[in-house]
Amino acid sequence: PIYKRMLWFVKSENVAAALMTILVLLVIIIPLALVAQMVIVEVMGMYGKVDVQQTVSMLSAYLKFDMQEIIANVTRQALSFMVSLLSSFVLSIPRKLLNIFVLAMTMFVSFRGGERFVGNIKVLLPIKGSQKDEMIDHFKSTTDAIVYGVVVVSLIQGIVAMIAFYIFDVSSPALLGFLTFLAALLPIVGPAVIWVPVALVKYASGNVGAAIGI
Repeated sequence: PIYKRMLWFVKSENVAAALMTILVLLVIIIPLALVAQMVIVEVMGMYGKVDVQQTVSMLSAYLKFDMQEIIANVTRQALSFMVSLLSSFVLSIPRKLLNIFVLAMTMFVSFRGGERFVGNIKVLLPIKGSQKDEMIDHFKSTTDAIVYGVVVVSLIQGIVAMIAFYIFDVSSPALLGFLTFLAALLPIVGPAVIWVPVALVKYASGNVGAAIGI
């Protein structure tokens, strides 16, 4: 619908499709970049609050053996993993840029000639006319159900949870909001696996109002 309005305004399929493609990419990329930055800052903040030496000493005293060698081995493996992960990411940048280019071109072509493409498919389908329309409508309703019923609803739940975590002074609200979004995508798990423990922690710490609010 937005593309049709833009097409009516600019009077050019190419210009309208290009503007819509840029708009969609911005709508996807900018929020993702902002959330990623917030999550990284919060993760680094959590890491900075952890006293590693004190934690190791407490665990060593509790488990009755020295954990220094274990920590050293884990650290070496973690560093090796991070180096390989960084190398893989750097090497995959050209492929990621190509994927973005293919995505942009696909959107441009779909906006510009999507209706004609669907019309051509309907002509080629070897079934009756009424059944063609029924099949296209069924495909559209299924796609809408997936996009709006799963992705968008999960995104809304993640955003609402993040706002609640900010309001009720929960540590790392962006990270927990992002985890809520991921949990909401999973049909069996659901977002409650994140916000229920948070509410219980608030309740256990004596902050009943925040627990009820969450």
